[in-house]
Amino acid sequence: MVIKNSRRGKFIACSAYPKCKNTKPLIPPRELEVPCPECGGKIIEREGKRGKFFGCANYPKCKFIANFEPTDKKCPECGYMMGKKLFRKKEIYECFKCKHKVAVEDMK
Repeated sequence: MVIKNSRRGKFIACSAYPKCKNTKPLIPPRELEVPCPECGGKIIEREGKRGKFFGCANYPKCKFIANFEPTDKKCPECGYMMGKKLFRKKEIYECFKCKHKVAVEDMK
């Protein structure tokens, strides 16, 4: 394994790369303290070609994906997990399932 450079930064790859596709990130992904709402596994921060997102570490068995950071807050409407995001220059919590929005001040 050797360190390679890409447009997204450094990574570890097989010395026969790109013929051999064995690669790993140089920096391990950030793990959140919130469990996955679907399988109970860990949620990690990932990076795709459209930017950062949060997904379950048990992929492909569990398909949970979020564009904004999941929290341990529960939706008052449906009881599902809510995520914290920026909406019109204010921080809000939004439900992943029913899209119900609540201001951060109202959840305290």
